[in-house]
Amino acid sequence: MDRENLVEMIKPVVTGNGCDFWGLELVHGKNTPTIRVFIDAIGGPTIEDCEKISHELNLEFSLDDSLIEDYILEVSSPGLDRKIFYPEQLLEYVNEVFKVKLREKVNNQKTLQGVLEEVDKEILHLKIKKEVFEINFNNIESCKLMPDFKKILGKK
Repeated sequence: MDRENLVEMIKPVVTGNGCDFWGLELVHGKNTPTIRVFIDAIGGPTIEDCEKISHELNLEFSLDDSLIEDYILEVSSPGLDRKIFYPEQLLEYVNEVFKVKLREKVNNQKTLQGVLEEVDKEILHLKIKKEVFEINFNNIESCKLMPDFKKILGKK
């Protein structure tokens, strides 16, 4: 089964349980592939949300003949240091720090860390020191929020 069909199968189960679909990772392990589903919710998803969605997805997957027989399903929150899967997810994180790994080098670098200044459709404007880099989302291998734990914990 391809990724897009899998996402289309997963989204209604997640939203039907009052959560938001955040993203999907397919990890091809040595013996058994892993389907990793990330969900979010106002105030964060609970363990019960993850368990219920996992149970329903396993039922849904068992009814689909195009899905691989053996797999490991993981359902979890994207966490504070969340991975970004879609450009629109960045909109609520303007002025936050991100670590970005690129497919092709920008300014002779494949890994950049800086402040997200702006998101314009699929173009990220990442400020590193005093320079702003424009990065096409299609050139991103991975993009992770680097949370300021001092700010989160209310420390100076």
